[in-house]
Amino acid sequence: MLLRMLAVCTYAAVLWAQTGTEYGGPSVLSRGMAASVTARHANIDFRPRIGISGICDNGLTAVSIDAQGRAPNKIACGVEANAGISGYHMWRKTRLGLDYSGNYRHYPREAFYDGIDQLLALGVSHQLSRRVAFSFRESGGTYSRNYFGLDGAGFFDPSALQTPANNLFDSPVYFGSTAADMTYTLSRRWSVNVGGNAFAVRYRSGALYGTTSYGAHGDMVYRYSRYGSIGVAYQYLHADFTRSFGSFDYNSLGLLYSLRLSRSWELELQAGAGRVESLTLQSVAVDPAIAAITGQTSGVLAAYHLNYFPDLSAGLTKAFRNSSLNFRYSRTISAGNGAYLASEADTGVVSYGYTGVRHWSFTASAGYNRLRALQQQLGAYEGYTAGIGVSRTLGKGVQFVMRIDERHQSIHDAHFRRDVLRASMGFMWSPGDIPLSLW
Repeated sequence: MLLRMLAVCTYAAVLWAQTGTEYGGPSVLSRGMAASVTARHANIDFRPRIGISGICDNGLTAVSIDAQGRAPNKIACGVEANAGISGYHMWRKTRLGLDYSGNYRHYPREAFYDGIDQLLALGVSHQLSRRVAFSFRESGGTYSRNYFGLDGAGFFDPSALQTPANNLFDSPVYFGSTAADMTYTLSRRWSVNVGGNAFAVRYRSGALYGTTSYGAHGDMVYRYSRYGSIGVAYQYLHADFTRSFGSFDYNSLGLLYSLRLSRSWELELQAGAGRVESLTLQSVAVDPAIAAITGQTSGVLAAYHLNYFPDLSAGLTKAFRNSSLNFRYSRTISAGNGAYLASEADTGVVSYGYTGVRHWSFTASAGYNRLRALQQQLGAYEGYTAGIGVSRTLGKGVQFVMRIDERHQSIHDAHFRRDVLRASMGFMWSPGDIPLSLW
C-alpha cells in the first residue's frame, strides 16, 4: 500500500513538473519576454533571404537648412538591395532567437541620402537549474531611414530594449542595447527576477545629442493560478548626453498583472509612478547693475528639475494558427531622439502579421508617439505611423514583395511638419514555400 501511494505521488509530481515546463504562466512586462500564447515549442529553421526592390521616398530631411532657413523636404526614387536571416532553435535547456535585416539603397538624383540600414536582435535563455534561469537580449544597428523592425523570434520582445526612434532627420544613427536577467523560482507560485541593462546611441551629425545609459530592474511575481500572475516591479535608469551638459536619474515602482484570457489571448499590465531628477543648462538674465559693469546681459547656470509622472505599460496579444495580433501602449521616460533630451514618452502600437501556408503573407501596423521635453523649452513632438506589406510566393523560393509606409511628424508651437511616405516593390528569395512576413 505504501509503495502504491508513493508511486501515485511520484507520478503526480512528474506530471506537475512537465506541466510547469510546458507552460510557465503568462509573461510579465518587466522581464522582456514575448506573450506566452505566441511562444513556439518547436524549432523554426534559420531562414536567409536576399532581394531587390524599387523604392520611392518623400520627406527626406537632412540636418541642414535651405536658403529660406527651412529644413529640406526632398522626394527621390531609387533601388534598394535587401538581405537578412531569422530563426529560432530549442535545445534541452537553451533557446536561441535571431533576427537580422540589412539593406543598401541608392537614389540616382539624391545621392546624399544613399545609405545602409542594419538591425540585429538576438535573444538567449538558459535554464541553469530547476530554480535558476538566465536570459540575455541584445539589439543593435545603424540606420538613417528606418522602415523595418525587429522580430523577437518567438520568446523575447525586442521592444523591451531601448532603441532610437522618432528621429526628425534622415541622418545616420548608430546604437546598441543589452539586457541580462536572472529569474529564481522560490516555490511553485513565487519567483524573483533581477537584471541590468545598458544602451548607447550616437548620431553622425554634430547637431544631434547622443545618449549613454545604464540601469537595473527587479520584480517579484506571484502566480495565483495556472493562467494568472500578479507582482511588483522596480526600475532604475541613469542617462548622460553627448554634445550637451546634462543627465537624468529615473526611479519607478509599479504593480504587475498578467492573465492568459484563453488559449489564444493574453493580457499584460504594469502601472506605477516614476520620479525623474534631471540636470541641464539654463539661460538666466544678469542683474542690471552687474550688466552695466561687465556688459553681459545673460548667463548660463546648471538647473535641477524634479518631475513625477505615471509609469504605465499594457499589452494584449492574440495568437492565431498562422498569424498574430498585438496591441502595445506605454508611458515612461525616454532619452529623446537626438533633438530632444530627457522626455516623457507616450507610445502606442497595433500590429498584425499573417504568414499563410500557401501563397500569401500580409503585415499591417499603426502607431502613435509623443514626446514632452523635461529639460528643454520645446513644444511637444507628435508622430503617427502606418504601414502595410504583402508578399506572394512565385515558386522556387522567389517571392514578390510590396510595402507602403506613411509617417506624420509635427512639433507643437513650431513650423516643423512632415508627411513622409515610402513605397517599395520588388522580389525576394528565401528557401522554403512559406511566404515571408516582413516588417
